[in-house]
Amino acid sequence: MKYRGGGVTVRGAHADKARCLEWYEPLLRVAERVGKGKVALDVGCGHGYIAGYLRAKGVEAFALDIDPAVLKEKSVRGYFIRGDAMRLPTKKCALDLIVAFEVVEHLENPDLALREFHRCLKSGGTLILTTPTPKSPSD
Repeated sequence: MKYRGGGVTVRGAHADKARCLEWYEPLLRVAERVGKGKVALDVGCGHGYIAGYLRAKGVEAFALDIDPAVLKEKSVRGYFIRGDAMRLPTKKCALDLIVAFEVVEHLENPDLALREFHRCLKSGGTLILTTPTPKSPSD
């Protein structure tokens, strides 16, 4: 799946790591706080910047993407999982944190992905999800 849209981790365009991390900085602080010393999954990881950032902050973060081209990214070597957001390759209640930035709007069945996130999160786990807000008809 190719990701389309105005996000900062768009495939096919060079994503700037600093810009990406700056864009999500408030959410990354939350993810770092709730994930420190715990297991996290960055769903739709793109270039792997988010998982890499979290790992540097003490989160056992893994990067998941359906696109095999991500394997070429040096930033995710050693913690990349090739997989589908609608069928996460993880056990029930295995994750403390899932981040999915600008991903669900690209999925064929976002409801199925949300059920997968729920299945894989531990009781009390955290999901941090973003999706673009479409312009209103008055804009």
